[in-house]
Amino acid sequence: MKALIFVFCILSFVFISCNRQDNVLNERNISQEMNQPDSTIDLAGYRYGLYQDLWYTIVDGYKVDLVDTKHIMLRLFNDGDINNYDFGKIGLPRLNIVGVTTDIYYEVEIPDELNPFDTGKILWESDDFKELMFNLFISVD
Repeated sequence: MKALIFVFCILSFVFISCNRQDNVLNERNISQEMNQPDSTIDLAGYRYGLYQDLWYTIVDGYKVDLVDTKHIMLRLFNDGDINNYDFGKIGLPRLNIVGVTTDIYYEVEIPDELNPFDTGKILWESDDFKELMFNLFISVD
């Protein structure tokens, strides 16, 4: 009789354990579905997702940082000064340089009349830039 009770207890724990693991997986799947963007754009090795009219970076399938679509960080292939870059040769107006980081990364402002992702695509496809990414709004705790 003791052996039967012992076997029953073990089977109960196994059953509860299996259900618990299944519930965790189901909660992750539901969370992932709720985290699906309305649309995505891949640009220069980064994935961006639109979530209720706001753009975020997507890393490993998850929404991460809020994107500042008004500012793009650029690095020329020759690590040159972007002040000397001719944006007109790729069909863009002169972009306002609003910041410099470590003398090779430049933050440029996207004018309101230009689509930020179309502008980013034009810049990237020019093959003049080693790196291109939208600036981010990062929350600090």
